[in-house]
Amino acid sequence: MNYLKTNFFRPLLLLSFFVSCINTSAQTGLPDTWPADMVLTITYGGGMRDFTSHLEIKQTGSFYETKGEEGHAKKTLSFTQKELDELLGMLRSNKFNQIRSDLRKGIVYDMGTTAITLTWGAQRLSVSTGSSTEIPEMYKEQYQVIDSYIDKLLATRL
Repeated sequence: MNYLKTNFFRPLLLLSFFVSCINTSAQTGLPDTWPADMVLTITYGGGMRDFTSHLEIKQTGSFYETKGEEGHAKKTLSFTQKELDELLGMLRSNKFNQIRSDLRKGIVYDMGTTAITLTWGAQRLSVSTGSSTEIPEMYKEQYQVIDSYIDKLLATRL
């Protein structure tokens, strides 16, 4: 039995651990191209102003919706595969998968909250900033680049 433990089970255990590490690393990264089931959502709401917005970008049809004192509006959007791949490339180059949100030390009242969420397959990455969460200083520049890129992309469609 000691022979099996030493010569068979230990190397098998090490191999299993190595494969597990590789799979975990691959799962936390972003794909090279926009998968068919990938969805990017950005929601904004809260604060004392009666206004919310929701942007959903996906391969099969996208939209931008606003609700508030001025009424309700929804606009259908479309993006080419190239545009989706460029958006994903920008998220990848700014390491969206590494950006984190932290709880604020105290709640800021009358502040809206923005959440950016990217889902595909069994993966879900989300970051938010607002009344109870904030982006740590080490990620703020990356977050602002991402937020600005998406704002400009949306502006070309509205």
